[in-house]
Amino acid sequence: PRNAPMFGPGGRAYVYRSYGLHWCMNVTCGLVGHGAAVLLRALQPLQGDALMLRRRLQPLRNKQPPATAYVARRLAVGPGNLCVAMAVASHHNDADLLRGPLRIVCDPKRVRGEVVATTRVGISIAQEVPWRFLLANNPHVSKAPSPARAS
Repeated sequence: PRNAPMFGPGGRAYVYRSYGLHWCMNVTCGLVGHGAAVLLRALQPLQGDALMLRRRLQPLRNKQPPATAYVARRLAVGPGNLCVAMAVASHHNDADLLRGPLRIVCDPKRVRGEVVATTRVGISIAQEVPWRFLLANNPHVSKAPSPARAS
């Protein structure tokens, strides 16, 4: 099934289309056989901004210049935009995010701000569960959080 990577080892990509339109990427985080993954809702670009902007603007070629400024401010804000900016698509499904060419690296020296837990967004069940983790007051967050609690 399409969600098979979710039941594999942690540190893998689970990539799927949301409503048949936008790619979304999750990072698997559970034990083998127990489906668990975290949706990547946004990222703060630390390098490669120009390439991300070109990727994001490609589908908007016929839009007015204000669209360019808006996209530049929100390069990888939202799960679909993140995937466009990073060129994530179906071929990344089940990719090793710890050792592959597309990888997640934890560098505490680059994290500036307090990590907080807030309620989840974009879902209809268990919205009140504080399983959304983000940097407080970070402009690259996908949606303004509800009152945050330190995690």
